[in-house]
Amino acid sequence: MTIKYKILIGTIAPLTLGLILLIFFTERFVESNKIGQLKKIRLDAEANVENKLKSQVNTVCTSISSMLASNISEEECLKTIKQVRSSASGYFWIHRYDQNSPENPIMIMHPTKPSLDGKSLAAVADDRTKKLSVNGVVLDSSVAEISSKLLFVEMNKAVAKAGEGVVSYYWSKPGEDKDVGFLKMSYVKLVEGTDWVVGTGEYINDIDETVSLRKAIIEKDAQELLKLILITIILIIIVLTIICFLVSSYISKPINIISNIIKKYSKGVLSLDDSEESALSDYSKRNDEISHATESIRAFKKYIETKANEVKELSKGNLTIDFHLASQEDQLGNSFQTMGKSLSTMVSNIQNQSSTLTDLTKKLVDITKQLS
Repeated sequence: MTIKYKILIGTIAPLTLGLILLIFFTERFVESNKIGQLKKIRLDAEANVENKLKSQVNTVCTSISSMLASNISEEECLKTIKQVRSSASGYFWIHRYDQNSPENPIMIMHPTKPSLDGKSLAAVADDRTKKLSVNGVVLDSSVAEISSKLLFVEMNKAVAKAGEGVVSYYWSKPGEDKDVGFLKMSYVKLVEGTDWVVGTGEYINDIDETVSLRKAIIEKDAQELLKLILITIILIIIVLTIICFLVSSYISKPINIISNIIKKYSKGVLSLDDSEESALSDYSKRNDEISHATESIRAFKKYIETKANEVKELSKGNLTIDFHLASQEDQLGNSFQTMGKSLSTMVSNIQNQSSTLTDLTKKLVDITKQLS
């Protein structure tokens, strides 16, 4: 594998992995944020309903206190409250709170179910035999796993604790399937100076519809956000891949050219073509390791050429040639110096021996002449 692809893989692979992890955690964050938003929407909507019911009950309690203070009989007071409506389908009831027996509330006045008037409400509970509409989904009551409540006993507990409070439960809703219980919120308050508890309620399953609508919008926004993030990350990967490719080429191309030049030198070829000379000239201008390598290549070439010229002079019989050493550790230069000295000594010995032979030859000639 070439250096270029090692650089590309070594850079792009961890980067891509990091971006994939970023997508994963971003998706988890968006999902968590979506759940948090939906929860806040529900809580805010329920708080708005609670505040509205509280305001309505406070108004009725104030009216009752005023009527009783004006010596209006309880009977007339009950008739008046019986006619009051908090909304098109909303009404107010009044039941008795006995602090000595809070677990036994008695209905004093119920505007839509007068049959309850005067009766104990201790056993009145939300109907667990019904199906329940939970977060907009109708479930069998056994599956919903929602505990049944003794409604009015719970209301008296709230009154005993703080004089007022909220109780939520499931109840059949007019105009809907009678076998389905819908979530209802009731607010109750003890009328000061009496044992009357005024209450009213409102179905809050509409909140499920609001949450569902908001959920669809939030999910759409989340999908658009994730899509935008994904596109952005893909573009980042593409751009970084191009940058890495250019950077790797910037690094690997000089290395390839220098490697080819060294291969030439290893074969004894010191001549370079124009493109290689131009490349070395360009690389020498870079202020990095490539420029240092280029200078080293040029120095090596100069060294080899110098040694070649010195050997050439030696081959011409110039035994006085001084082999230049690039450093004390110059093995080739030292070898050439040793070779030069050896050749010089050998030639000197040959010359001495030749002189001796010449002298012997002259003596032989003289002796021959004398004998003749």
